[in-house]
Amino acid sequence: MPIDALAKVEPEDYAWNLRMARDAGVQMIRIWGGGILETDAFYEQCDKLGLMVWQDFPLTCGWKAAKLNRKVWEESVIWNVFRLRNHPSLAFWCGGNEFPPDDRANADLVTTLARTVRTLDGTRPFMAASPDEGDVHGYPQWDAPQAWRSELMRGPFISEWGTHAMPTAQTSREVVSEKEATAVMGPVLLKMDKKRMAAEFPEIMHHWVEFQPDRLIQMLSRGSAFDNLAIASLDRFSEAVAAGASEFYKYSCEAARSGYPQNGGLLLWVWKRPWPNAGIQLVDGMGRPLSVYYDVKRAYGPLWPCLMPQHLNYVAGDEVVLPTAILHESARVSAGAVKLSARLLGPDLKVRQVWNDWPSVLLTDGAESDKGPVLTFKVPDDFARSFFFVVLEAIRAEERSPVRNVYSFRCPPQLEGAAFRKQYRAKAPQGLMLDKGPWLRLQVERYPTSLSLKTNAATAEADGLTRLVAEVRNTGVSPAVMTRIDVPGHVQVAADDAFFWLEPGETRKVMLRVRLSDGKRVLPESAVAWAWNAPFADR
Repeated sequence: MPIDALAKVEPEDYAWNLRMARDAGVQMIRIWGGGILETDAFYEQCDKLGLMVWQDFPLTCGWKAAKLNRKVWEESVIWNVFRLRNHPSLAFWCGGNEFPPDDRANADLVTTLARTVRTLDGTRPFMAASPDEGDVHGYPQWDAPQAWRSELMRGPFISEWGTHAMPTAQTSREVVSEKEATAVMGPVLLKMDKKRMAAEFPEIMHHWVEFQPDRLIQMLSRGSAFDNLAIASLDRFSEAVAAGASEFYKYSCEAARSGYPQNGGLLLWVWKRPWPNAGIQLVDGMGRPLSVYYDVKRAYGPLWPCLMPQHLNYVAGDEVVLPTAILHESARVSAGAVKLSARLLGPDLKVRQVWNDWPSVLLTDGAESDKGPVLTFKVPDDFARSFFFVVLEAIRAEERSPVRNVYSFRCPPQLEGAAFRKQYRAKAPQGLMLDKGPWLRLQVERYPTSLSLKTNAATAEADGLTRLVAEVRNTGVSPAVMTRIDVPGHVQVAADDAFFWLEPGETRKVMLRVRLSDGKRVLPESAVAWAWNAPFADR
């Protein structure tokens, strides 16, 4: 989508947001047909950062453009193809988004496009519309593990895929009144009463894109596993629904990468919203990354171990079978042997079972995934109505620290009925609304830990940003869940990593990039670290 709804298209804003994309392992940005033909600054940044560009033209969303001035269209197409064709980042031309290219009201427009692209460029592929020719757009309602049985595995290409979330809590506090920012909206929102929401939370509703039951239910059901939405503050509510979206995106990225080369790619909708609103997003309208961003960044990593779960939800006594896979790319990780290990943690965050005697997996040369061993166990009785965790790690012989992927599973009360469980698992089910729990955040809060934080002096860099290196250590006895480091104040912060799992006694060094929201340089005076089960530590 466009970077800003009021056309603030400054080069430093593109640099900030596209750098985040590059750092997350994103390889292609699609310019959506419902937006703008981007500024030169956008393409120059993509050239610099090595990002490929899929270029839609402004035909979109069911349009039948019989009344569009053909002369204006032709001149716009010619000028923009001429303007963009020498950018090395440009990889693909497309007529537009979700419109009928063969309708008689549109066909001549698409023909003009195809002829112009062929005549003035001729070096990149052209497709009439997206989706078309095997391209897929998808916004599924189902539980995240269904990704392993979906078109993500079959491809051939998915150019839109996503689920809803809300802006970061910091952004919400900056754009709505204190009254609404500190209110509990769950009792109203969960009833999906649009009129009552507008009456009681007019400012929050002003920042909503799609207040539709069929769109909201996926956001609320995914988030309902992570906190009690009926009593959560706006801060906790937004973090819970972001955690639910993060889980969905992580599974989706893992399945899509595993599906390569049958699946040629996955473009996540939407990278950044043009203004602060509740909708599908990885980075909010103020340029602040959600937890979704960090889960995608990890799942896009050059070496990434993953599970292939059948379910998210279990009951005590279930036999759990979890195949493993190792995702890698030859351009960033050379072939070699990788050692996998795993451990099962109970609701109390204590280790119950360990798998560390598997033979090493020899990676194939290329970007295809490699299968690892299968992890099996029986869900213990005391896991009932609780979350439990599987921590999967991969390490190469020459490396000191493993790559860690943490999965949270739950045993909700709804599945304790055999008839409902059979029906629920018989098809691709919509995510469960866990209005009676379990809730991950409330559960881990019962097993607190503590953090310490050290920071180096902030460094002003040539690109106008400030670098801050911080070191967080888990000084308690339980794993720290959803650990992050932040800089207080009206700033934008992008970290190497955030919302991560930190073992007792473990130390993690994190580099943060910081800027003021207006793009000016700021030298932060302090930083803070915290987790869902650890109070603030500052430095």
